[in-house]
Amino acid sequence: MIRNYLLIALRNFRKYKAFTLINLLGLSIALACTMLIYLFVAHEFSYDDFHTHKDRIYLIVSYEQHLDSSAVDYTIAQPYPLGPALLEDMPEVERFVRITYGRKRFVQKDDEVFEEEIAYADSSLFTVFSLPMRYGNADYALTKPNAIAISEKAAKKYFGEANPLGQTLSIRIGSEFEDYEVTVVFEDIPSNSILRSDFFLPMMKETLGKSASYINDPDQDAWGVSAYMTYLLLQENASASALEDKLLVLRNKYYPTEADYLTKREEEFGEKIKRNFHLQKLTGIHLDAEIISSTSSKPIYSYILSGIAGCILLLASINFTLLAISRSNSRAKEVGIRKVVGARRSQLIVQFWGEAILTSILALLLAFLISGLALPMFNEMSQKDLSFATLFQPLSFTVLLGLTLFTGIIAGAYPSLLLAGLNTLSVFKNKISTRKSGALPQVLMATQFVLPVIFLTITTVMIEQLNYMRHKDLGFQTAQILVINNNTTAQAQTFVRFSQLANQQKEVRQITATDAAFTKSGIAYYMRKSEEEQLQFVWAYHVKPNFFNMLDIQIVQGRAFDENIASDSTDAMIVNGAFVKALDLADPIGEEVEGSTIIGIVEDFHFQSLEGEIEPVAFYLPKQRHTLDYMLVQLQSNNLPESVSALSGIWKEIAPDLPFQYSFMDEDMQALYEDDARWTSILQWISGLSVFIACMGLIGVMGLTVAKRTKEIGIRKVLGASVSSLLLLLSRDYIKLILIAFGVAIPIANYCITEWLQNFAYRIEVQWWLFAIPGIVILLIAAISVSSQTFKAAKRNPVDSLRYE
Repeated sequence: MIRNYLLIALRNFRKYKAFTLINLLGLSIALACTMLIYLFVAHEFSYDDFHTHKDRIYLIVSYEQHLDSSAVDYTIAQPYPLGPALLEDMPEVERFVRITYGRKRFVQKDDEVFEEEIAYADSSLFTVFSLPMRYGNADYALTKPNAIAISEKAAKKYFGEANPLGQTLSIRIGSEFEDYEVTVVFEDIPSNSILRSDFFLPMMKETLGKSASYINDPDQDAWGVSAYMTYLLLQENASASALEDKLLVLRNKYYPTEADYLTKREEEFGEKIKRNFHLQKLTGIHLDAEIISSTSSKPIYSYILSGIAGCILLLASINFTLLAISRSNSRAKEVGIRKVVGARRSQLIVQFWGEAILTSILALLLAFLISGLALPMFNEMSQKDLSFATLFQPLSFTVLLGLTLFTGIIAGAYPSLLLAGLNTLSVFKNKISTRKSGALPQVLMATQFVLPVIFLTITTVMIEQLNYMRHKDLGFQTAQILVINNNTTAQAQTFVRFSQLANQQKEVRQITATDAAFTKSGIAYYMRKSEEEQLQFVWAYHVKPNFFNMLDIQIVQGRAFDENIASDSTDAMIVNGAFVKALDLADPIGEEVEGSTIIGIVEDFHFQSLEGEIEPVAFYLPKQRHTLDYMLVQLQSNNLPESVSALSGIWKEIAPDLPFQYSFMDEDMQALYEDDARWTSILQWISGLSVFIACMGLIGVMGLTVAKRTKEIGIRKVLGASVSSLLLLLSRDYIKLILIAFGVAIPIANYCITEWLQNFAYRIEVQWWLFAIPGIVILLIAAISVSSQTFKAAKRNPVDSLRYE
């Protein structure tokens, strides 16, 4: 019987080629989208899931909870002694490992110098985390001060295919290069891990002290500096919640003055604050943006994409249902004959349902091909390294197969019940009609276009907001500003020498220097006017005097820096308007804040993303201890590559052993919106595919409708109907349904875009045309789809239409 069902299904596929093709295309594209989204979501929710002890590994997080407002501030950086203290005081802790943030450092091998991200870690790194060894013994990986552990990728880069154990790499820590011996090579860390570095140096005082002098200084309190991520491996039967309850005792032991400080803040400022440690499970870190905002992902994106995948599958299922309903007349006699020869209703249901499921399975096979071809582009858009092989893992394949079967069941449910329920006598009297299905086809047709209108409207708004952010006047000059990394050890001397040579180039207008270049780095402090005032978060930049003139930052009150005035180099500051407002300064010029006197106020400018309000900024002249990490060069030549090449030559003359690293400031500012651009691009593709699937269904339905009304069209032509009137007659009902869909979609789209725009401090105003454009686009596409089918019928010779078959 199954063989019989299969043969009938294949014959029907061959007989109704257009119907089959439309269903296959719609379902396969929908399933391909689902596969890509599944890869993304599975990747997001599988972070650090590969570690053997994943359920026992926790990150120590400090938190400050404001009891009045319920606001909580988290800090993952912890003091150097915290790990050993936890191991000693808490029996629940089996091991700990401290890891520093990865920091860019220069690595030299032979005559080549590269910049790599290098972190420090305890020797327990490879026993707490599951990082398999390619070469070497994990127990001795980071047990010597001059040891280094590198990934397999790094080993191939520096040593080729040879075993690198015992080989050395020269790394610049501080002002000089030092040799480190490769003791282990570990397999590349998977992309779905919060551990990112390919190089680890030992977390030992002999090594760490070269870049953190306080570690070896007995007069420094190591508990006062937080710079280390501390992970705990708990004992087999230890309770994380029970341990967390005990951490306040440990905090009071090692921060004995903190309780008095918090009590004083409550008495003086009325602030009720609670501070303690929190245990964050390893596998939950990536999806908790409150813990690590810089590298974490918001799970809402995964939920949104999952919802979109469901919507795309729904569109394809609606297509299938609509086409099956429209085709019911053509299969009515088949049903009647089968019933006459004894087919039961249940057998007919199985047959039609089987065809739907078989179509879904064929679409699944085609979807694997489409998703495989589209994966490189999707990886580029999503900035992921997703593997196609993941789809063939047992769990993934089972999920996809189950989803495919479910889609087939849903898509074939109503058509199967409709066709199997046809009355035999009515069939042979030609008294059947799809009208018995009620308003369902109209509802499905309208629903089919609701989703594309929503997607297209949201995409239009996202594009407009992105263009607004990219082209808004930032309040300072960014065009043709070259940002050069001053990565030498004698930065002040390098700047002087580089300036002398660069100013001889006709393409160079002027050059300045700073310790931070806005998007690349920055340091912030808490400041206040007096002890009685509330602390305010302030960005601090140390800049050369011509910094403001070069970037065209307007000084609206007071004056600029003058190196000839001694006090400007010691205790002067220039602030922005946001600083004045935040600290509530009525007469800011001459006001003293944190030991510095305000001598000037610059107009507010957008040095960060437009997602947030302009934050307070304080500028200082560089002092002896401050770095000049970046040199800014204003170019006037239209031939920028030639200018960059000339400056590169100057750099090679000054620092021949170091790479010339640069970027353009306007590109750096644009990079702030890479995430928004990426999601806009993804939604553009989704919108296009949803419109395509909806229109494919519309073309199929119109084709079947026209076929049923062939004689009617012939009669109307004989009676004098024009082609245009026939086009209007055949398409008006569908255009009406699309207009209804537009009316339903607009409120939903408006709610979505309003909520999304709330994330931006500076945003576009939602205008009527942002809704009109998507509606007009879809209406035109739908009209073209309908006309393509109706025009051929309307132009046909009425003799052919009326000829008896």
